[in-house]
Amino acid sequence: MSKARPFDAAEYRDNPKMIAKCLNNALAMGDAVLITKAIGDMVRAQGMTRFSQKVGLRRDGLYRSFRGEISPAFDTVLSVMLALDVQIVVKPSQARRAGTEGQPVKGSTKNRLELYDSRISEQAVGCYR
Repeated sequence: MSKARPFDAAEYRDNPKMIAKCLNNALAMGDAVLITKAIGDMVRAQGMTRFSQKVGLRRDGLYRSFRGEISPAFDTVLSVMLALDVQIVVKPSQARRAGTEGQPVKGSTKNRLELYDSRISEQAVGCYR
């Protein structure tokens, strides 16, 4: 198993290809908390104040919406994705592999955030490698 690198926000600043790669990896996991947290990481990589002005939403609202503890409204997600210069594309899903990868995580938000943190440290999202 490869060692996870620390998250480097500079890799994702104004880089839609890297942002898309990271978010696609998070989406492939199928966990809403992990996806929300990954979007938040990409937003913070842009600089929260500058990004909040670009998207037209309050900075504190963005922090709350994308820290993984609540589910942001879908229109907020769409606005943020557009401001990140990425788009959501729908395609038929591939057959799930055996095991837990891609399976939604059950449990409390706290447990899911702890699992997210452990997945990040173990390279599960992929954009943190």
